[in-house]
Amino acid sequence: MVFRQLGSALVGSLLISALCVGCGPGIKLEPNQKPTFKVTGSVVVDGQTPTPPVRLVCFLKNSAGTEIEKAPSCESKPDGTFELVTYRDGDGAPAGDYLVTVEWREYDVLNREYKKLDKLKGRYSDPKKSQIEFTVVNKAVDLGTIELTTK
Repeated sequence: MVFRQLGSALVGSLLISALCVGCGPGIKLEPNQKPTFKVTGSVVVDGQTPTPPVRLVCFLKNSAGTEIEKAPSCESKPDGTFELVTYRDGDGAPAGDYLVTVEWREYDVLNREYKKLDKLKGRYSDPKKSQIEFTVVNKAVDLGTIELTTK
């Protein structure tokens, strides 16, 4: 009788442990992954929502123009809003001072690449000349509306 109760308790404990592990976030962290904070905003070009979407890429301000391992980036959504991604959808960016580049190119689905023609004529593609900047300091950031022009 005692063994039956002990066995039932042991099986119950194992099931609860398995459920707790199975219900966890299930997100595997990457090596050297930094904490990220949500960064959102919207973008317009000449006062209109850009179609196709624009591509935003962020560079750390103190290393503008040099590659960083995981650059926060994203494409705008059909309504012009965006959420930066560093490691996974919508996670944002690690703490730091950033410069933003923007390119507006058609995406070639067959070749899985962006076409060469930037509809913004390269005006926002150089991080060393970027005037779009923001800072992340351990909390979510709303960049508001970024207004771009083709002229």
